[in-house]
Amino acid sequence: MKTAYIIEDEEILRSLLSTFFATTFPDIELLGMTGDGGEGIEKCLELAPDLVIVDIQLPEVNGLEILHLLKRKIPKVKILIFTGKTNPQTVKIAVHGNADGFINKISSLNELEKAIRAVQRDEQFFSPDIYDEVVRIREEEPKRSRPPFEQNQIGTLTGNPCLTLLQLLPGSLSCRKDLITIAIDGLASA
Repeated sequence: MKTAYIIEDEEILRSLLSTFFATTFPDIELLGMTGDGGEGIEKCLELAPDLVIVDIQLPEVNGLEILHLLKRKIPKVKILIFTGKTNPQTVKIAVHGNADGFINKISSLNELEKAIRAVQRDEQFFSPDIYDEVVRIREEEPKRSRPPFEQNQIGTLTGNPCLTLLQLLPGSLSCRKDLITIAIDGLASA
């Protein structure tokens, strides 16, 4: 792992993470940082970093949307969700989106270091406070005999995973051009 990009809306945390990378991971080049989800997607698609550290609550495009889009467009990218929003629904969406890790912001930087080292070894890392939830979500998957959401919760699902993703992800429809393009590409290839 040689490069990283940070998408975090809190400027003080971006500064802290920049210093953290410079001192703890001098061999990883920090390609850039932004506090805006839309800009983060554009930069990541342009620069193709090996690692992306992303918050969930961001202006324009949230971190879960970024996770799904980047995993689709840059399959080899490692993505660590770094957030204070650790409710079961966000954990579930992150696990289903193949997040490589999920770190609670209230954790120490030591935990973030462990997560980065884990993804460098092609392992996943989940904060201890959500680990049991991740295990439960993964154990539940093979036993499920129906879709994970009831029809009345999200409307009619099309059966197309790309369009289903658009229906499931929270947030506004603004700045979803790339996600909508993926959905259209998915329909065209179906």
